[in-house]
Amino acid sequence: MSDGILKEIHQATGGDWGGTKVDLAFEHFLCEITGEGVMDSFKNKAMEDYLDLMRCFEVKKREIKATSDRQVSLKIPVALIDQTKDLTDITVREKIQCTKYKNHVELAGDKIRLDPDIMKGFFTESLESIVSHLEDLFRLPQLQECQTILMVGGYSESSILQERIRACFREKNVIIPADAGLAVLKGAVIFGHNPSLIAERICKFTYGTRASHEMKNSCTHRKTKTFFAEGKEFCEDIFDVHVRAGDVVKVGEWQEEKLYFPIYPTQTSVTFIIYCTKDRSPDLVTDSGCVLLGEVELPMPDTTGGVDRKASASFRFGGTELEVQVYDKSAGTERNISLSFLG
Repeated sequence: MSDGILKEIHQATGGDWGGTKVDLAFEHFLCEITGEGVMDSFKNKAMEDYLDLMRCFEVKKREIKATSDRQVSLKIPVALIDQTKDLTDITVREKIQCTKYKNHVELAGDKIRLDPDIMKGFFTESLESIVSHLEDLFRLPQLQECQTILMVGGYSESSILQERIRACFREKNVIIPADAGLAVLKGAVIFGHNPSLIAERICKFTYGTRASHEMKNSCTHRKTKTFFAEGKEFCEDIFDVHVRAGDVVKVGEWQEEKLYFPIYPTQTSVTFIIYCTKDRSPDLVTDSGCVLLGEVELPMPDTTGGVDRKASASFRFGGTELEVQVYDKSAGTERNISLSFLG
């Protein structure tokens, strides 16, 4: 924004397409060239060797380039070679010759050498998913003016990822800060010292409370359970929405309050149970995808007003937490609950 403060124009999105996806592809390759059950046994019996292998792969993962034509060499732990022979009665070298990799992978001593195309192939699913998702995002009306891609996180240090992003989005300005892997951590520290740096966010979830209301002929909640109180039939487990997924919320400002009433005239408290869901228009809190966040009880000991007593609830979004305030309009008492997004 013009004053240097940030606002979100689209909610955070994504999937499991990061560096760990590449790691999983490499592990799948190892399973193919060692045999069924060997990798599980190796991790159980020689975890330190497994971690050394993955650290070595991490270095190669960041070094490999899209234009590279050199073999990639990795040191294979002796324990993995031995367990392959013990569990399958066949050596790793012999196993490779029985797979699709026989002309592209070779084992020499404790070193395995991969053709560059095999190494690059570990990135395929991750790269295609990221590029496809970005293409979908840039088609959205609110992102039409976006001209910059900022790459952060450890995977952003991968040359092959950087090259693919630059190649697929030539019209965009791609920025990769020094120590991209630390950028997220540094940003979190800066934000912790000054949460007001972000003025507006887009809700990723729909937030609301569990409520009940009187059954009517036009009621859309007939699939829910009902109960009788004071001679009237009520629907229960209604998801009463306060903020919907995709709505813009100003950080630190209270959302519009909603009113609630006791069901019983002698009721001395009202319990507000808070839920969230990815669904923009949820029906019931018992629907699939609804998550219980917490609850807050509001004492209402003065029963003079019966069922006409008013209670209210309003939500406020901070940088890393949701605050819910409930208020007894008659007595002037209130209760608050803070729900952390970091847990």
